[in-house]
Amino acid sequence: MRDQLLTINRGRKGRVMTFCELADATSVPSVGRANIVRLLWQRELGVDLGTPLSDSSLIWAP
Repeated sequence: MRDQLLTINRGRKGRVMTFCELADATSVPSVGRANIVRLLWQRELGVDLGTPLSDSSLIWAP
């Protein structure tokens, strides 16, 4: 799932997606959500921490 998420995010023009868009683009969105949080924690993906994490939070590859 890690490779799938990073490929999806890095393949996007501008490399910015919402949390919901990125999760829904995976083969199993519920598992994708959990893995997005893990990748954020491990700093493999970035997010603006100035606001609470939600479906509309912007996610990018650092």
